[in-house]
Amino acid sequence: MPEAPLLLRVYLHKTLPSLEVEKKFRKALLAARHQSVRTLDKKLSRKSGAREWYATRLEFLDQIGELLGCERLSARTAES
Repeated sequence: MPEAPLLLRVYLHKTLPSLEVEKKFRKALLAARHQSVRTLDKKLSRKSGAREWYATRLEFLDQIGELLGCERLSARTAES
């Protein structure tokens, strides 16, 4: 990444490891047909890391987090 990412949401699950929660988020985004930035920008190669970024809305992510039983932390809380 050319610049530091801006954290808008941080989700915490009390029992599931963060990698498992991330996989569930990604699965929900794909099931809803939310496209990765790499898919939207044809100039990006397969080797770029853009597959980690999705065109979505915060409300949708909050809903996934709620359905998974995650606690939503503010980015400021997570950074400290």
